[in-house]
Amino acid sequence: MQIAQELSNPIRYLAKSIFASPSDTLSPSEQLIIAQDAGNYAITNLDALLFARDFNDFPTVARKALRVIRYDGPSPISPSRSKTFFSGYAKLDQALEYVEALLPEQEVIQGVRRVTLRMFPHMALRELMANMLIHQDFSITGTGPMICIFDGRIEFTNPGSSLVDVARLLNDLPHSCNEKMAAICR
Repeated sequence: MQIAQELSNPIRYLAKSIFASPSDTLSPSEQLIIAQDAGNYAITNLDALLFARDFNDFPTVARKALRVIRYDGPSPISPSRSKTFFSGYAKLDQALEYVEALLPEQEVIQGVRRVTLRMFPHMALRELMANMLIHQDFSITGTGPMICIFDGRIEFTNPGSSLVDVARLLNDLPHSCNEKMAAICR
């Protein structure tokens, strides 16, 4: 009977069972859902960034939606398509499919099989997108992550600057300005 009552409010049940249990190893500052004094629960900005259905429901993170722009030619003078993904970063696959659909590909015959060769490998695009989203500087307001697709190249940009010197990217220790998000997304 008690479980049925708790399931009548799924957010409360989720918060109690996952994030607010006494045996939970997360500290109060690391929780994604925070219990309030009135018995309600609040969703943190981190939770909204990762799992929101629509960023517009959360004014503090609304400008952090991923934007993808396809340009005709090698310069940003003539955009041909643009799409903004307002759902949480955990739904990375939807944006990745859209980006891959905009990229050039080629079909070749290898023996008796037809094989599609993509301009960029799927795993490389996924890693670049994840790094762009996780390692942005959230203290910079009014801008968000963006992918620009040109003829022959793709650019991933996010707010902030690199914590690692660009000349030392390959041999320097990794750093993140969003350790909690990076840990959750591993």
